Formats: sequence, structure tokens, C-alpha cells
Amino acid sequence: MFEPSAGSNRIKRPMRALEEGKFVEISWADALREVGFQLSEYARDDPEMLGFIGGEMVSNESAYLFQKLARLLGTNNVDTTASLSQGISTEAVLEMDAWGHWAAFTDIDGADLIIVWGADLAGNYPVLLGRIARARERGARVILVDPVTGRTSKFADFHLRPLPGTDVFLALSIMNRLIKTDERFGAVLPEDVLGLVSRFPPSYGEELTGVQERVIDAVAGEILRSSHGIILWGSGVTMNENGASCVRTLITLTFISGMKFLPLSRYGNSQGVLDMGLIPNLLPGYTALCESGDFQKAWLVEGLNPHPGKSLAEMLDGGTGVFYILGADLTSSIPGAIDALRNAEFVVLQDSFMTETAKFADIILPSALIYEEGGSTTNFERRVLWCGKAKRPPGEARGAVSILGEIGKAMDLPSFGYTFPEEVLREISLLVPGYPGPRKLVGIPEGVLLERPSRAKRRFAPITPSRPPQGEMLLIRGHSGRFMPGLLARRMGEADAALISPEDASRLGVSSGDRIAIEVGDGRIVARAKISNRTLKGVVVVHWDLVRAALPLEPRRNFLVSKACPCRIRRDEP
Repeated sequence: MFEPSAGSNRIKRPMRALEEGKFVEISWADALREVGFQLSEYARDDPEMLGFIGGEMVSNESAYLFQKLARLLGTNNVDTTASLSQGISTEAVLEMDAWGHWAAFTDIDGADLIIVWGADLAGNYPVLLGRIARARERGARVILVDPVTGRTSKFADFHLRPLPGTDVFLALSIMNRLIKTDERFGAVLPEDVLGLVSRFPPSYGEELTGVQERVIDAVAGEILRSSHGIILWGSGVTMNENGASCVRTLITLTFISGMKFLPLSRYGNSQGVLDMGLIPNLLPGYTALCESGDFQKAWLVEGLNPHPGKSLAEMLDGGTGVFYILGADLTSSIPGAIDALRNAEFVVLQDSFMTETAKFADIILPSALIYEEGGSTTNFERRVLWCGKAKRPPGEARGAVSILGEIGKAMDLPSFGYTFPEEVLREISLLVPGYPGPRKLVGIPEGVLLERPSRAKRRFAPITPSRPPQGEMLLIRGHSGRFMPGLLARRMGEADAALISPEDASRLGVSSGDRIAIEVGDGRIVARAKISNRTLKGVVVVHWDLVRAALPLEPRRNFLVSKACPCRIRRDEP
């Protein structure tokens, strides 16, 4: 009998649940038969009861097959955890047809202005930070926008510290100053966007964000003097109430200034799984569901479901009877996941490790890591990279492509006779614009940089920010680095710490080490106070592991607020 643990234990054999969190090993034949039977039964009776959720570290090939399996079973209920962050940026780029402004890493090397917005480069992107540091040595100016100070701050010429959730108003104020300084910037904007920008002069921006008017003016001046600028943004931009509006605003800023942008993804293949169609309303390559003709021919079917499926949040909100989870630890990252999985009638987990999500599975399928199978990924530069098979997977673990191929064949699905990732990549190259086939990718260390042509005319999207977050205290997710994710943070004793400013500590009458209670909506968490000048007055920084259960997930918008939440804080009395 086996029980999931928080460690990095590899799954080596298929397993069936005896009860929640307790498993017995079974044969591959039995596991595949059970999964195929359950999926077939639900697909026949009501495919809308099926839900497919993929992670952000699976290969392009397995992600492509995963969504193909879902769609051949009649459902578009397929999504990825990447939709909660990188998906917000990608959706805006699609909406505004801004592919031509998407930067490559080499654009950083030649930049004279680099703006890093809402990203902890030192903790999450150290190689990229090194590249930016070298560009700065060559004369590039670096601007950091982040409420919290840290190791990245020392690489910046300016460090702007807006109140969490007010980034969009800061960006609008910067644009306002640009337009007031040079009317040519405003001449290209549609009336609705120009009218919105005119409402946020730097003086009002200071009132909303806490960033001084003179600093906003200085940043606008840097942009005016720049000829090769680039904006990089991370989850600090996307994962707050105004995330989508802020991304649209930053893209609009690149349109009028001639800068480029680079959305930073959280994991190794966050961009790739989106390209592969782990999206409920789009097929691979961001093809509309109503334009599925090429896919029908390739997949040997007549007709695919043309109706958008449920988003990740909608699937977790109820009504999903069967979950198939591919390489995603939902219960560690998504509020509401535990209840959804407990209430489901059947849960399949295909993964390499015994994660916290594993305890809620009915069948566990042990999957190889990408270097144990081979496959491609697409980084946030939109460069496709091939990883060759370097070793065998442990025990009876199999490649993800092989597992999905066997399930498809067991259900007699057409065009599902896959064994190797190269076969899937060949099909991807025929259906997804720009993606290379095996001959152009396998064995090419530098990979292939995707190019997606933009239309001649830019499309400006509406910017509709809501009011800044209100509350006694604001709560933002802890950065990695010092605030480390998951198990490592728990081992190092940081997971239950809450950074608060000296001013707030004095007001609350707490010292470092005292227990404080933080209420977010209906949720309540208890943390150890850690007094620090790294955070702003009125802002408490709490590690993700501590706060995840209390954060709101909004099903209608597929939206997880984790960077700026209204909250209440007080001393915790025993």
C-alpha cells in the first residue's frame, strides 16, 4: 500500500486507489482498461462531464495529444494552469495582434532601456537577470517596477514601488506624460483609449499608486530618449484584479513608443501548452473552434464540437464528473481544487511524482520526464527547443505520448497510433503555423524561434481597469528566492512568515516572531510576523503555500487573484 508524500518520490508503477490517499499497484493493462472504460462511458452519455487539465512542464507533444484526446471525445473542456498567468498575456497579444512586438532574448542585448515589471528576476530568472546586467554594463538603463525590494533592485537605475494592484494606473500615467510631452504619441490612439489615458495624469497616478509624480515623469523621459526599449513583465502584472487591463496597457505603450515586450512565464513550457491548444475556446495554433477543417482532415473525423468548453476555474466550480490531470499539482496551486476532486466521480492523474494532488486520484499513471522520453518545449521567447531522450524512466513508468496513444487506441479513436514524440511533432508541424517538424528541430541545440506575422494595422483593445484594491491591508504572494515555493520553503522555515513594514508592526503592536492573523474574504490564515523594510506600509507579503487556500478563484473569468487582495490583519491571540 502506498501513500503520497510531500517529497519528490517518483511514481514507478500504475496504481488504483483503495481509499483517499491509499493505493495499490496494478498492471498497465488494468490501468489503461479502467481509464479507457471510464472516459468512453462519460463521452457516450455526456462529454461535458469530462474535464482535462494540463500542467506547464509537460512537452508540446503530450499537451497536443491531451487536447486531441479531449476533442475526439466530444468536449472542449480542456485548460491549463498556464491560463491563470501566461494565458492572460497571450490572450491580449492575440486580441491586439501584437506578435510583431514580441521580443527575443537578443533584443535585450541591444536594448538601451529595459523595464522589468512585476517579476523577481533574481529569484526566478537568474540567467535572464545576468543578461540584463550585461546590457546595463553596456549602457542600458534598467527600470524595476515591484512593490517589494530584493536582490533584483540593485541592478535597477530606478525602482518604482507601486501599491499592489495599481500597476495599470501607473502605466496609464506614464502614457499620459508621453502624450502630453509629444502629441504624436496620442495621434495613433483610438478615441476611447486616448480618453482613458487623459484621465490619469502623473499627479493622479501618484495618488493611486504611491509612486511620486516626478518619478513617473522621469520614467516617461527615459522612454522618450530610448530608441531600442523593451518591457518584460511577470505574474506580478498578470495575477491581480487588473491584470488583463494592465497587459493591454503595456502592449499599447509598446505600440506608441516602438518598444518591444517579453511576457515572462512561470514554468518551462507555459507558452508551449497554450500554443498546443490547452485552451477551451481555441484549437492548437490559436485556431477558432469554428475553423476546424484542417484538424478534421488530419484527425480523420467529420465534425468537431464548435462550442467553447469550460475553463479551469469553471471545471473546478462544479459539474465535472471526471478529471484527467496531466502533470499538474492542482491542490498545491489552485483554490477549490481539493473540493472539486473529492466531489468528482473519477479522477485520473498522469504524472511523474507523487504530488499532493495524487491522494485524490482513482487511477495514477506513472509518466516519464521529458529527458526520459524526448520531446519539445517552447520558452517565453517563443523558441522551440528539442530535448532528446537521455535515460530510461524508472520502474514501469512510460512516456506521456505512449500513454496517451495507448488510451486513444484502447477507445478506438481515429488517428491515434502514436508511439514516439517525433510522430506527434510531425503532425503539429502540419497544423500549427510556424512549428517545425523533426528534421528542422531534432538535433538543433539552438532550437527554432517562432515567427508569427502581424497584420499591417495594429489593433488597440479596450482598457477597462477596475478601481484599485481596497482593504485594511493588501496581500501579495511571496517571491521565490528567499520566499521559496512548496516543500523547500517549508523545510527552510519560511512558509509561515509574513513580511510587514515597521510602521504596520508598530501600529499593530507586534514584533518579529509574533503570530498574526490575516483574513482574506471568508478565509483566515495565521503567520509569523517578520518586520522588514522590503515591503511597503500597508502591504503584507505572505508565501503562496500559506495563503493559497484563502485566495478567491473566479469561475466566470478563470481568474486567480494572488498578487493584490484586500485583507484584514491583527495580532493573533492564543
